[in-house]
Amino acid sequence: MNSKGSKQESDNEKRLLNELITKDEKLRNAIEEKRRIANEKLALERKNKEVTSSYVWKATWPIRKVLTLPQTIVNKLKSKLAAREVAKTKKLELLNRRLKRDLEVLTEKYHYEVYVRKELEGKSLKQNLEQLDTSFSLLTEALKQSIYNGEILPSLETLMKSNSTLNEEYVRSLTEVAKHFENSEEVLRQPIYQKILDGLKAHQVPEFMTRSAYPEGDIYLNQVASFRSCITLRIRKRQLDSFIPEWILDNKSVAYQFVDHLNIPRPNVSKETYSYQNLKEQYGVAIKPLSSAGSRGVYLVYDRGDIVNVRSGQGLSSWRDLQSHMKADLQSGLVEHDTWLIEELIFENKESKKPARDFKFYCFYGKVALILEVIRSPDLKYCWWNRNGKMVETGKYAQQNFKGQGVDLEMIERVEELSTEIPSPFIRMDFLFGEENQMYFGEFTPKPGHYDKFNKETDLLLGEYFLEAEVRLVKDLLEGKEFSEFNHIANSVLNRRI
Repeated sequence: MNSKGSKQESDNEKRLLNELITKDEKLRNAIEEKRRIANEKLALERKNKEVTSSYVWKATWPIRKVLTLPQTIVNKLKSKLAAREVAKTKKLELLNRRLKRDLEVLTEKYHYEVYVRKELEGKSLKQNLEQLDTSFSLLTEALKQSIYNGEILPSLETLMKSNSTLNEEYVRSLTEVAKHFENSEEVLRQPIYQKILDGLKAHQVPEFMTRSAYPEGDIYLNQVASFRSCITLRIRKRQLDSFIPEWILDNKSVAYQFVDHLNIPRPNVSKETYSYQNLKEQYGVAIKPLSSAGSRGVYLVYDRGDIVNVRSGQGLSSWRDLQSHMKADLQSGLVEHDTWLIEELIFENKESKKPARDFKFYCFYGKVALILEVIRSPDLKYCWWNRNGKMVETGKYAQQNFKGQGVDLEMIERVEELSTEIPSPFIRMDFLFGEENQMYFGEFTPKPGHYDKFNKETDLLLGEYFLEAEVRLVKDLLEGKEFSEFNHIANSVLNRRI
């Protein structure tokens, strides 16, 4: 096919995709509008009924009949309100003229000048940032509208070009300021460089700044050690070569083989796997997908008519209802493969049917940085801990916090020791704590869900742990560490693939 035909086919695909997006958006808007109108109508009917049935309404009907406000008075009130709006607008215009004064070129006492772009003349940096925030809000609304109009693809292309230009200008401005202080005394250069690093990503840091960051330098690059970036790049490496050690353990049956070799307690699990249709009906078990993240597709089957969807907390009334939900998980893509395991149900208190609480350890090759404690009954709640046993805020699950019970140092050290058996800088290890605080292995998680939701402080902290773990891992590999148990499992997996 010639280039003209290829371009026409590409344009047709974009047009059809835009039409599909538009139809979907219009349908969703129509459904939402219908729901909103129905809710408003119901609310008005309830309010009307409440007012007209009240004692005050019934007692004042003669007064209301006599004191009906004439239309002329209403019109006068409207005129007064309009006049006030005009006056308010004039005041705002006057204020705006006052704000548009020429900015003087400021001479900084440390011998550098701050230059303001001509188009920003007349406004302070603070004013322009506030205007930029408003522009972003308007931009978001414009993009939403472009979805409805079937123009999202060209709109995104335009936005990417504009963003690229804006970002280049932003980085260039910070780089120019840093360059100005390149030969300054450390007492000036160090705080300026550290502040500028707060606004740059790793790939944006200019080379001349890194000269001051060598081991003997005075600049620290901890601001660019992002956990989010590390995990995203790790996923990219997996695209380049599927053999990424921690991802081999993402399969539950492989993970169970590995921990069995290391004599780590775990729940009893069926040797066979099942489709949702041929799943054997039984109780006192957990139903889990063979490969999934978090609580997606996990069900706790306590008894007949007492089944809980772990992800949503919804109660199910029968085995047939369970199978319907499993089918829906597959159809929605929440669970990728129709391959399920039946696992022994671990209780924190078996008599009261209180399920074991989860402890999720963020492990960085021999070091635990964070621990997430989770309870699922009666409501889903979360509690974050650091290694020193202090509760911390991470930016995730802030509205669902509770004061947990935590774990002791001995348990943390056992988890850290296990993490050194895996040749990976990071993996999350999940455990169930049953009766008498007995630890049962749950699963390995190479990519925690919503890892991008950590606040900046936590993202940088975990990023530092990740990079330190890489250094320790490389040292161990160079010194000849064999990871024999892991290699045994990995080789069996690779042989099966061949």
